[in-house]
Formats: sequence, C-alpha cells, structure tokens
Amino acid sequence: MVDDIRTNEDLWRQSVVIRRTTYQLQFFPFKQWAKTPGELIKDTIIQYYKNSFVFTKVIDRYSSIEPEILMRIHVDALEMLYEDKQWHAHLALDIEFVDNTTEKTFLTHYFDRKMRIEGKKPKYLPEKMSKILQEELLKIIKKLKEYKPGKK
Repeated sequence: MVDDIRTNEDLWRQSVVIRRTTYQLQFFPFKQWAKTPGELIKDTIIQYYKNSFVFTKVIDRYSSIEPEILMRIHVDALEMLYEDKQWHAHLALDIEFVDNTTEKTFLTHYFDRKMRIEGKKPKYLPEKMSKILQEELLKIIKKLKEYKPGKK
C-alpha cells in the first residue's frame, strides 16, 4: 500500500514552485500541476509499481485490502530550481518500506536529484520530474530484489 504522501505545507499547493535561492520560494503565476504534487507522485508510483509486476497488488490507503507492506513517502523538494546559471527540475524524496505486521522498516531509499531544463520553461518540468522518479523507482526495485529478510 502506498500511504498518503507527506510534505511541508509549501509543496502541497498546486502552483509550480520556483526557487532562485536556498531561502526563497516563489510560485509561477498561472502555472499549476493537474493535481497536488503529492497526489501526482502517489498516482505515478502506484501506476509504476502496478506495471512492474514486482508486487502482487498495489493499492492506496483507501483500499479495503489489508497490505503486507506499507510504503511511506516524504517529499523534500519538488520545484524548478535556479542553480549554476541553469534551471533544473529538482525532486527529493525519502521513501521507506514497512512490514505492516511488525511495523518495522525494512528498506529505505532517499534521493535528491536535479535535471537540467532548457531555459525557464515550466512545460518541460513534468517530463524531467517523471524521468527522475522512474529512474529512482527502478533503483528501488533492484534493492527489493536484493533484499533478504533478516539481512541488515
């Protein structure tokens, strides 16, 4: 089960976040995500893992099925970032897999990645974000395949 996405309040808005400095968030006027960033990430992860055939079934929090594994996600960054005189898609997630029976975390995955965007064009942001997320979800699949219960 993919649990509800956690994030700070600023990233829960549908407006696209841009950051030119470490301490200043701005929002693109009239540029919005189709859903909140948390919903988009959750939907993407559910769909990706359903199509990967790694799990027997992939559900969200509102399913009546009792899951064996709970996936918790915290969004640390989802923005267009200006760095080194270039615009980047910036995505950072902290992901943990929890055994739902024992409530113990058995796998974690953190990433903080940037991918260059041509010019200051937010229309390329979803494509770059998706690419980063897919690459990281593939790394998680590899970790899951290598996971041996009882191994630290």
